[in-house]
Amino acid sequence: MKLPYKISRTLKRYDSKHGRQVLIRVRTRSKKDFEIPVYDTIDRVRFPISIKIENWYNGYAIGGDYHIPLKNLNLLIDSIDNKVHYAVFILLQRKIELTRRKILHLTYSGPKYFTKDPERNETDELITKYHEGAFESDEEFLNFISNTTDAKYNDLKRELGLYEKNYLLEYWNDFIRDHAPSSYSNSKRAIQKYIEETGDNCIVTRYDDNWLYRFFKYLIENGYKKGADEKSKFIYKASTLSKYLKHMRSFGDYLFEQKIITNQNYRRYKIKEEG
Repeated sequence: MKLPYKISRTLKRYDSKHGRQVLIRVRTRSKKDFEIPVYDTIDRVRFPISIKIENWYNGYAIGGDYHIPLKNLNLLIDSIDNKVHYAVFILLQRKIELTRRKILHLTYSGPKYFTKDPERNETDELITKYHEGAFESDEEFLNFISNTTDAKYNDLKRELGLYEKNYLLEYWNDFIRDHAPSSYSNSKRAIQKYIEETGDNCIVTRYDDNWLYRFFKYLIENGYKKGADEKSKFIYKASTLSKYLKHMRSFGDYLFEQKIITNQNYRRYKIKEEG
């Protein structure tokens, strides 16, 4: 269901001494906007976050010197963005009229994500010469953007309908809950290990026999390790590989039934192709 509002990050139109103030904008279907400022709290005093326009890209700071490391500043913006989402959701759920004052109150009345840091600047100057945490390249910044979603916000994202599952293992718990016995969890550990070792994380819509070929080829060639030091290497038994393939086919059937994937190419893979 489409949400009756849209939330985005923006900067105030006019420059101040330290740049333009960061705002979380709530736009309703009636095109009415509520702009919630992003504050940080130092010694129980709120300080507005301002960023120069040349250091602003798609809702994140990409340069400049601040009172906290740049990565922490972006995490702060993330946290306030999520708190605004939750505030709006709660108000609408309780059928309370949206107003800037109510959204602002709910956003900043709950537990703070950032505790007091004695090393922070405690004056009213927002911008200070603090060089730690800056991104060294555009590639590092883009990597941060692609991985910035903190797991502690996942439940809230799901509740608001904003959380999108993209990868294979993000569907595994639903698969176990709705379709398969808990014993199928053994395969999940093998998949996790494969992804950690190879980086071959499968986008769910691309789940097919080609990915299964790479996965089982890795299992056959590398085996598995166990024990406290994980130094002892063991070869997978044929029966274990057959069991894993059964699990993976059942998982594919689940994805197909849920219309998450549109074909059953995963069923073309046979382990004997590796034997």
